[in-house]
Amino acid sequence: MKSMTGYGTGIVEEDGYQIKCEISSVNHRYFEAKVVLPENFENLKVELTQYLRNSCIRGKYYVKIAITGSEDKIPSINMKKADLYIKLYRELSDKVDFGELDFVSFLSLPEILSKETAEQSLFVDKFKRAIDKAVISM
Repeated sequence: MKSMTGYGTGIVEEDGYQIKCEISSVNHRYFEAKVVLPENFENLKVELTQYLRNSCIRGKYYVKIAITGSEDKIPSINMKKADLYIKLYRELSDKVDFGELDFVSFLSLPEILSKETAEQSLFVDKFKRAIDKAVISM
C-alpha cells in the first residue's frame, strides 16, 4: 500500500469465476472496515475483515467484493426459509382464509430459490487474493 488514503482494485479469475475486490480508504486513527459481499457469502465478513486487518494496521476501509461468471450454477431451495414460510402460512391460514399457496408463488417468495455457487470454502482463498491485489494497487 502506497498511501493510507486511496483506491485499489484486485481481480482474480479462476474456475470460470471472476472475483473483483474494490477498496477505498481514508486516514483514520484506528482500523475500521466495512466489507460488502455477495448475499451467499455474508458469513465470511468477519474472517475477511480480520484478514484485511493483518495487512492494514490503521485507516478506514470500504471493501466491496463481487463475483461474476460460471453459468453452471445449480438452483436450490433454502430449506430453512421454506420451513419458516410454511409455518407462517399455516399460522395465518388458521386466522385468515386467503386460499391455497401454489408452488410457483411459493418459489417466488424472497430467498426461497437461489442459484448456489460452488462451496463457500472454495472462494475464501480467491477473496483473500483479490483483497491482496487491491491493497497492493492502492
